[in-house]
Amino acid sequence: MDNLVEFLIWTFTLLGLTTIITKSYIFQKFRDISTNINFFLGKMMTCPPCFGFWGGAILSVFFQSITGSIFLDAILGSGLMFYITYSPEYESKV
Repeated sequence: MDNLVEFLIWTFTLLGLTTIITKSYIFQKFRDISTNINFFLGKMMTCPPCFGFWGGAILSVFFQSITGSIFLDAILGSGLMFYITYSPEYESKV
């Protein structure tokens, strides 16, 4: 049960960080500045799965790792952020 609670706390912490950084009005100027400075950094700040990867790695370094591996935490974070923030209206209509 403790592992489930830790996983949920980790997931919701990452979701909160990802939403605030990639979608919120508060960080809009920061996203614009980072895009002008570096294309890669700008993309990471606007893409939830991209930020989820790096955010998952950072959370596993500063907090307890969920999987025991920084790389696996990063992959888990990216997958979760893609799954949670996925919106069908952004899907290209071919």
